[in-house]
Amino acid sequence: GIPDFLCCINGWFLAVETKSGRGKCTRLQELELEAIGKAGGLNLVVNEDNFDDLRDLVEKYACPQANKESGTAPARPVPGNVGHTKVSRS
Repeated sequence: GIPDFLCCINGWFLAVETKSGRGKCTRLQELELEAIGKAGGLNLVVNEDNFDDLRDLVEKYACPQANKESGTAPARPVPGNVGHTKVSRS
């Protein structure tokens, strides 16, 4: 159930689950990603079709200058009220 990659980007916890082709998360993996999101972390399921989503997410949180609206990294979400959760294209 532990995601493939556990990262910290400017103080943000990011969990990345990688899948190939049409691979899908197991129920245990889904529960783990959901728990990370509820705790205020970011999570992403990535495959060949949505790899750009990972790049965009890293740029958003690691490169505040890339955030054209405010020039800063996004504000931290309140646990249980997460602004960004799992991105998955099945």
